[in-house]
Amino acid sequence: MGIYDVENKDINKLMKNLKQRNINSCFFSNRLEAKNALINKIPSDSLIAFGGSTTIKELGLVDYLINNQYKVLNRFEKDISKEEKIEIERKSLLADIFITGSNALTIDGELINMDHTGNRVSAMLFGPKKVYIVVGVNKIVNSIEEGIRRVKTVAAPLNAKRAKDEYNPPCLKNGQCVNCNSKDSICNSLVIMSRQYIPERVTIFIINEELGF
Repeated sequence: MGIYDVENKDINKLMKNLKQRNINSCFFSNRLEAKNALINKIPSDSLIAFGGSTTIKELGLVDYLINNQYKVLNRFEKDISKEEKIEIERKSLLADIFITGSNALTIDGELINMDHTGNRVSAMLFGPKKVYIVVGVNKIVNSIEEGIRRVKTVAAPLNAKRAKDEYNPPCLKNGQCVNCNSKDSICNSLVIMSRQYIPERVTIFIINEELGF
């Protein structure tokens, strides 16, 4: 799917379908609009956590919040140990606000994500009081099957490349998922989020740009 106008029927259909699944959504023409709207939703005394997300990095949101003295559980901090990072991810499940991206979003309103440790999908499903999920229109797919295919041929190989200093799964050589059972696999949890149980907990920020993997 390509770049949409705000009145495009597919976006309207998607947002309607999300609402029926107890998931809020909003649509923005660019990342700056989305970033400003997201900042406005964050009370200054909130404890904020993040899932691993290239989209969030492209927004420059983490640096903004840290530089403006927000309380951030910063899993991206340099020179922290693996154990320290895992502890941050554990604490993130009790954050007031959890912000992340998504690997794919179907027109019917289902979120599809593949995780390495499971911290991101865990927080999306339960734990943090509010969850804000940011997606570019490149993440929108027609079906669950297409979303899983996108995960295996686009998101997973690129995420593996991003983590190549730590892991060496077969997709680094092949450029796409080979359904490996490697000890270096970054694909350990495939989760489809069909609905949200708690009203007003999850909001998806859809941006009319291509962002992330």
